[in-house]
Amino acid sequence: MSGKVKMRCARCGKPFKSSNARQTLCSECEAKERAARAAVKNAPKPAAVAAAPATAPKIVGPGAGILDPRLAVVAPAPAPTPAPAPAGMRAPHPPRTSGERHGESRPPSRPASPVATAGRPPEKRPPREPKKRAPKPATQPFELTDDLRVKVEARYLELAQPVEYDGIRSKIATELSIPKAAVKKAVLELRQRMQMPSWWELQAYAGTAEDLERIRAVYMPLLPVPPVGVHKQIATDLGLDASVVYQGIRRIRAELRLPQYNPPDLHEAPAAAMERPGGEAGAEA
Repeated sequence: MSGKVKMRCARCGKPFKSSNARQTLCSECEAKERAARAAVKNAPKPAAVAAAPATAPKIVGPGAGILDPRLAVVAPAPAPTPAPAPAGMRAPHPPRTSGERHGESRPPSRPASPVATAGRPPEKRPPREPKKRAPKPATQPFELTDDLRVKVEARYLELAQPVEYDGIRSKIATELSIPKAAVKKAVLELRQRMQMPSWWELQAYAGTAEDLERIRAVYMPLLPVPPVGVHKQIATDLGLDASVVYQGIRRIRAELRLPQYNPPDLHEAPAAAMERPGGEAGAEA
């Protein structure tokens, strides 16, 4: 610490200038403190005090008599058992304690257990019988009657015009209040019997409705046996992509419930010359 700082003495309170931050006493009090320390240091040491004899520790507790025979506890003699009162006479009450004589109540005593008094083991209770639950009636599988089948087929043919749409089976099941699985089975058998295309079979056509009608106008006059590779010729005449015309012809034949391909023997050209868009074998005809 550079320079001197004004401080007050911690002992006498007199102001002084300290040259060290640890100096808290003025010069007079500090000199007195040093003299007192020197006097204590030079004082003669007192004689050693004789060690007092150690007293043995006091042993208490139930096992004190084992470690020290002098502390053996004499067990009190058992109280005499009162003789039973003769018949017709009330047993005398036990003498009241000093607390009861001054108005304090006697703590209630617990009744003795009949098992402990009798000295025999407790009786085993019979096991509980399990509750009998009535078995749930077996659910009978739904049976599609002929009447319901006719209603499903009629409603499907009514809604699937010109072609079916996604969700048509759920709509029929809701209207007729029958399981959807039964509707799907009835519709599948109807489609197979009438060679009807399903909804997902007709979604391959990616063209517009106007282009489909243009393809239909050119393709319909060529039925029943159009020439092989007719989709390429129609695509050139209408300025459309050959794959769009191919899928359009497929949808038109599905709506007319015609097979996707005509038998090869109906064409003058052999079946090996038939081509699909992209180089696949077979052509719409």
